[in-house]
Amino acid sequence: MDNSSTGTRIARAMFVVLFFHLFWKLGGFILSNVIGGVYGLEDVTDAYTIAINGVVFALYLIVEESMGPSFLPVFIYGLKEDGDER
Repeated sequence: MDNSSTGTRIARAMFVVLFFHLFWKLGGFILSNVIGGVYGLEDVTDAYTIAINGVVFALYLIVEESMGPSFLPVFIYGLKEDGDER
């Protein structure tokens, strides 16, 4: 196992999450510009945006609502059994 402190590992994980979050936001910005450039300001663009955002938001809610109750008990059990070493 890595000999880094817990704080160092948390900071490293935070920067990884931050990187992917910024990458996701930049990708969305580029996608919006491309869609707007191809289709212009028409009803098709609005329908596409609403459909995609609705699907992404619905999937996010499903994952968010299912991961918390299923992951946290397993995580807490492992923390109680093995402590911080795991």
